[in-house]
Amino acid sequence: MKNKELRYQVNPLVKFHQIHDEVLFLFPKEKHFHALNDSGSWIWTQVRKGKSLPQMVKSFAKRYEISQAKAQRDIQAVIQALIQKKALKPRTR
Repeated sequence: MKNKELRYQVNPLVKFHQIHDEVLFLFPKEKHFHALNDSGSWIWTQVRKGKSLPQMVKSFAKRYEISQAKAQRDIQAVIQALIQKKALKPRTR
């Protein structure tokens, strides 16, 4: 999938809850929550909305007043960490 079309999805086994600007998520067999800060929660919400990576980068850069290059690095770092935890996965379609 090309970068302009790259999208992710939340693992359906993950239970999550948003409280103010923070997202808490839990895997059914785990006994502790994982928490995302404001920017991580924003990324999580954009993923749930089906936004592509370039769409997220543009909005994130504007929201946090940073360059698009830095926004892309930051978003990719959060997404990769969430993929490693198996909370997110690349969308297949």
